[in-house]
Amino acid sequence: MPKNFKEQVEACGLNIPDNWVGDIRPRLERFLKPLVDGSSCWLRMNYTDTTKKTIELWRTGDSRRVMGFSGRQHKMNIHAFFNQDFYNDVRRKVSLMDNERPKKTQPHIHMSLEQLWNVICVATNNIDCMI
Repeated sequence: MPKNFKEQVEACGLNIPDNWVGDIRPRLERFLKPLVDGSSCWLRMNYTDTTKKTIELWRTGDSRRVMGFSGRQHKMNIHAFFNQDFYNDVRRKVSLMDNERPKKTQPHIHMSLEQLWNVICVATNNIDCMI
């Protein structure tokens, strides 16, 4: 599978607004699979909250998820929440918004698909694939 952002967007149909309706998790998982495969990270579908349709990013050595995210219908962007340490580490390498929900224990932000790609590149040490 390619590790090229634009090729992956087109291959997974994430450039078509209608594809962001319903459960976007399978498309996002396929989109990020080339980055995650062979790394110390893995994606896990969270089926306990069926309304949010969340995917979780886990990393070897961490006792809990480092990030969770879901696609926002018709806006073609991502809502994400982070482990605080992971968020601080990623922000040193990727331009991300400030925490939109400071009263929550985990930072919550909205980001573009490009930013999600870059966050996963940092998490999986695929820095050469960043855009």
